[in-house]
Amino acid sequence: ARMAGTNGLLLVGAKSKADALKVAAPESRAAVSYARVFAEESGRGLRLDSEYAALVAAEGYRKAASIRALCWFLLWGKTTGNTINCVRDRLLKGKLGSLTPFDLFVFVYYGPLFAVIG
Repeated sequence: ARMAGTNGLLLVGAKSKADALKVAAPESRAAVSYARVFAEESGRGLRLDSEYAALVAAEGYRKAASIRALCWFLLWGKTTGNTINCVRDRLLKGKLGSLTPFDLFVFVYYGPLFAVIG
């Protein structure tokens, strides 16, 4: 958020897209608007399509594509991170029966990456 010219604490605490845009620097508003809708819609939906079109118009295709890629990276990191934490907790508590093959795959495949960057 700091690199985008916004106050990160105020931006995180924003309750709506309108609140987020009030905090964002004018040159960052298109990116903040897109990122907010991306998070609300989990990367899908008609609202996101129109926000992306506005982002491309404001920032150009290359920068808009980079912003979209960053949003996907953060969404996927959150999703896999939550799965890894859940599997870790179940393993430590001995609740092996509640783990699915997908849980174990994510833990084995992505766990080392999260151990390095975490």
